[in-house]
Amino acid sequence: MKKHLLFLTFLLTSLSVFSQNTELKYPAIKFRNFSMGDGLSMSTIMSAAQTKDGYLWFATPDKLNRYDGYEFKAYRHEQGVENSLSENFITSLLALPDGSLLIAGISGFIDRYVPKYNNFTHFDIWKGEKEITEIRGFCLLDSLHVAVYTMGSGFCKLNIKTGDFSWFNSDNSLLSSYFVQAFIKISDKQFAYATDAGIGFYFPANDSIPPPSFLKETSVTCMAVYNGKLYAGSHNSGLYKVDLKTEVQSKIKLSEREDEFAKINLLLPDSKGNLWIGTTFDGVLKIGKDGSISHLRKVATDINSLINNTLYSALEDNGGNIWFGTISGISAYMPLNQQFAFYRPNPEDQYSMSNRQVYSLFEDNQNQIWLGTLEGGVNRFDPKTQRFTVFNRQNSKGLTSNSIRCVYQDKKQRYWVGTGDKGLFRFYPNENKFDAALDQNGELISTTSIRSIYDNNSGWLWIGTEMGLIAWNPETKEKLSGFETANGDYPPQIIYEIKPGRNSSLFWIASFGQGLFEFDHKSKIFTKTHTSKEADSFALNNNNVMCLKKLGNDTLLIGTFG
Repeated sequence: MKKHLLFLTFLLTSLSVFSQNTELKYPAIKFRNFSMGDGLSMSTIMSAAQTKDGYLWFATPDKLNRYDGYEFKAYRHEQGVENSLSENFITSLLALPDGSLLIAGISGFIDRYVPKYNNFTHFDIWKGEKEITEIRGFCLLDSLHVAVYTMGSGFCKLNIKTGDFSWFNSDNSLLSSYFVQAFIKISDKQFAYATDAGIGFYFPANDSIPPPSFLKETSVTCMAVYNGKLYAGSHNSGLYKVDLKTEVQSKIKLSEREDEFAKINLLLPDSKGNLWIGTTFDGVLKIGKDGSISHLRKVATDINSLINNTLYSALEDNGGNIWFGTISGISAYMPLNQQFAFYRPNPEDQYSMSNRQVYSLFEDNQNQIWLGTLEGGVNRFDPKTQRFTVFNRQNSKGLTSNSIRCVYQDKKQRYWVGTGDKGLFRFYPNENKFDAALDQNGELISTTSIRSIYDNNSGWLWIGTEMGLIAWNPETKEKLSGFETANGDYPPQIIYEIKPGRNSSLFWIASFGQGLFEFDHKSKIFTKTHTSKEADSFALNNNNVMCLKKLGNDTLLIGTFG
């Protein structure tokens, strides 16, 4: 790239498309959506940033919002508190290299949030020198200086360490009154600014700011450097591309309709080589590395589609996820999650699942997936048809509880269902019938929650409950319990999972509150093998063992709570 641009009296203008045969694609991309119901203080998102500590920050017209991956926290102006936010209407954010956050508001204030002190310091860039106007945004010039651009007062350079500032001098007297919509870095020696009268450039070496020289008759709203070219979105005439080497500007044809994708609010190149384009009313466009153009928009019948078709802000986080701020909340595109399908109860769909709270999953020998739900009974999912079949006490004979903790298929292909309060049931799916498992006295196998069932081909079912381990023989109805430990410890009481052990005589027991046990079904003795020990990096980090996964013969994965 040239160190300086030579501005021509006139510029060549042309119409370009990425490909003569380019057609809009409509991929089935799933978004995770967030709104006020998820904890946002307001649904309109003006700006977004991620600080070094990983937190995501969202500017709204009603408070500053922080997201930690689990929940939102709102920061607000507190009357009479000096180190609180200056006001609640936030327009722009910038994450600084030192981990702090720069914040601007509609009334022209600038605050800096320092996580270490959990407070806000304030900058005053006006001091009677300019008419106070809305601050549109920030651009980091170097480690100490930030460009602050405004809606009607031009822009200034702020020293974020000292608070000193200077309004940029311009070769054009009108520059100070421009509505500056964007300011971006092209190189260390050159920056670009976008106004309601085109695009100009700033050269930090001598603080030189020539007047706008590209797209002079265009109200430019946003810019981005993509594939070595400068792309510019406009207020009402679509997308443009500027080749800074040849000084040729061209309009990008995105649709056969001139009014579609005309109002562009944001441009975001991502780390995968895509360019995201956010619009007013028309959703999001994604230009791929191959030049293909995909259109993503809100679909009323799809809860995983874009939350709203008008976007104001976008951010790529450290994990490669794209967060879009709209007038109705946040839509997060998480590439890794595109490998997943999301299933939820739908009262209008007879083939949907019955309950959101799923306690257990089990795949049988016919590749059917069985779900145990909190209060929705047993659900069977057919991966081929993508349909659920629900078995509950309302529609099935013999089942007396909808609280299902586990589903299991034994070596003889029999199905067993463990409930949260009514014991164990033999399940006959083809007949939609359940039979309660009883002992030799006609009593329920267990009246407490059954968490796990295991068949080690001994003729016995081994049942993990919240009152210890039970062995039950389905043929003779014989029941055994009250097993002891080898070293005199208390045997495990709350058993979450049972898995095959190191040989055919042993199996692993996941105990909530007592660590990991090994059980010898021949001697019927427990041995406590692993517990939590302070300052021991090879011990369990917690004694609340909830799940186990065996990898080959030598590795056991252990999941704990806490």
